[in-house]
Amino acid sequence: MKILLCTHKANQNLDFSWLAEHGEIVPAKNWTSALQFLAIEKFDVLFMDTQSVKGDYALFQHRIEKLKNHTPQVFLTTDLALDQEFLHIYPNVFGFYFHPEDDHSGKEWIQRVKSFKKLVEELSKPSRDLLTPAGLGTFIGNHPEMLKQYRLLMKAIPSDITILITGPSGSGKEVAAKNIHQLGPRANSRFVSINCAAIPDNLLESELFGYEPGAFTGAQKSKPGKFELANGGTLLLDEIGDMPTELQNKLLRVLEEQEVERLGGTRTVKIDVRILAATHQNLLRLVEEGRFRADLYYRLNVVPAKLPPLSSRRSDIQLLVLNFLDNLVKSQQTAVQGIQVEAVEAIQDLPFPGQVRELENIMTRLVFMSEGRRITPKDVAVVSKLAENAGSASVRHVAHVDSVKPLWQVEKDAIEVAMLVLDGNISQVAQTLEISRNALYRKIKVYEIDMETLKNDG
Repeated sequence: MKILLCTHKANQNLDFSWLAEHGEIVPAKNWTSALQFLAIEKFDVLFMDTQSVKGDYALFQHRIEKLKNHTPQVFLTTDLALDQEFLHIYPNVFGFYFHPEDDHSGKEWIQRVKSFKKLVEELSKPSRDLLTPAGLGTFIGNHPEMLKQYRLLMKAIPSDITILITGPSGSGKEVAAKNIHQLGPRANSRFVSINCAAIPDNLLESELFGYEPGAFTGAQKSKPGKFELANGGTLLLDEIGDMPTELQNKLLRVLEEQEVERLGGTRTVKIDVRILAATHQNLLRLVEEGRFRADLYYRLNVVPAKLPPLSSRRSDIQLLVLNFLDNLVKSQQTAVQGIQVEAVEAIQDLPFPGQVRELENIMTRLVFMSEGRRITPKDVAVVSKLAENAGSASVRHVAHVDSVKPLWQVEKDAIEVAMLVLDGNISQVAQTLEISRNALYRKIKVYEIDMETLKNDG
């Protein structure tokens, strides 16, 4: 790998010697020097100190765009906060490296860059142009689990092949479908979506295929269905697993014959529609249970795209946080103009059973409930507690009130016990407690835990 490294003079004491294990390092004195290097040489990654470009970030990104240079940028954040100039996610931003003094975390970033580089090298030029270091189109995420899905999608996007998008509710299936449409050859035509779970069974057929006057009680005039509305474009059949079995038969016939007949009508209408389907359910299991037609399943599942849960791509949360915050700052009257780095890390530690949709909801709450100019870890704690209380039953019975400890004390005790048992091995302690190393370091600092006294000498 060829690595361009630009650090601020205030951080010259940081040790980046470990980078040499992964390739050739070219040092740049400042952001203008970095631009000069990028103009004449090809680099696999740019590690850029945020202090080196602070105040000139927009100009730096503008110059990068003029160079048409797509080198992934990893920003070394020795500052305590990311203010408004860093909120907007430019296509070249690969992520923010919050603890540049932690070489273990740095090596994880290198592995992610290598995964990205490998994917780029595998792609043809037309497919390569669809991908940015921050994600695919408007889909944000560059974790290796996401790159696996991009590899599949970019092969399928230029064609009219049917794609089945699966993943937990809230993981971004409709966003992925819109990206497939917008990046594909039908981008100038309509994108139409229908949620098969949100429409009563007796109305779903008329919504899909349309109807003529008198087809049923209340049908006063003709109405085209979703297939006709999407003609020439793309139709997303969202939550396809909830479609009634009797309607699945008619859907299969429409997909095979590429023509539709309105309810109460006598003529068929030829259609030219790209079909995308999405579901949070296991369709193969539904097939085995007799609740979904096997032939329809295989007709839809030509290219399977499986979106991973947010818990398995936590490194993408920082980019999602900044993107949601940027959108909210632009669209709402708010005093919030940034976020503390520790607050971003606190958000990364949340469970998110509601996936990306829940993250967006939490960011909206944070913006409206935070009183300062920047979102703080305390704000995150308050908002996450509110969400937890709303989503779980309250504790009604406690044996003895005196036996209840504050949560911070329980957490501190757990860390101290793990440190003692595991002889202060940070990696093992973090893994055992199921938190990140950075989160563990932060909690050790907050609780003023003496690491040396907790190392097992025996």
